[in-house]
Amino acid sequence: MSLSRFISIILHPIFIPLIGVYICNKIAPEIFIIINDFLPVLYLNVFFYTVFFPAITVFLLLKLGVISSLEMNDYKERFLPLCINFICVLFCFLSFNKLVFLNSFLSLFFLGIILTLFMALIISRFWKISLHMLGVGGLLGMIINLNLLTNKGFYMVPACLFICGIVAFARLKEGAHTSIQIYLGFLVGFVSQLSMYRFIL
Repeated sequence: MSLSRFISIILHPIFIPLIGVYICNKIAPEIFIIINDFLPVLYLNVFFYTVFFPAITVFLLLKLGVISSLEMNDYKERFLPLCINFICVLFCFLSFNKLVFLNSFLSLFFLGIILTLFMALIISRFWKISLHMLGVGGLLGMIINLNLLTNKGFYMVPACLFICGIVAFARLKEGAHTSIQIYLGFLVGFVSQLSMYRFIL
């Protein structure tokens, strides 16, 4: 397996919500009005809604011949999987209303993901956009929001920028996208998350 392929797998956009929740908890645990014993419940909730269910669905679509490959190189194949992912993240977002020990930052992070997926749905009807860059761009936007809110985790900003660069290089190396698809993916993800800051305060 090539290095670019390995990077594309471990930083797949399906893992971004879970990574984002982990980063939030490690950088600023005070934003979670939560007893530590409930953290596994939170992580499991995010895992099942944003990783397990979407992954299982994509494999089923592959077996049924709805999509030709897991990479979904044809942008026309991406609409249905994105719709399913959108619904799963929406249910995850709505489930936070029942987890009364959470404050609004995490909900806004997922609202930003929902906005990103909605934009991806629209764009993917006509064009191919980098979902990997949507994910890491959104992660960078979330980290900046977290820093603005708590004045913590600024060191994560250059680290995440470096990760964005690595992912962009990997996707180009794999021949999965053109440069404009990479740049636009990053921009949509980043702006969608950063726009959530106005609702935090």
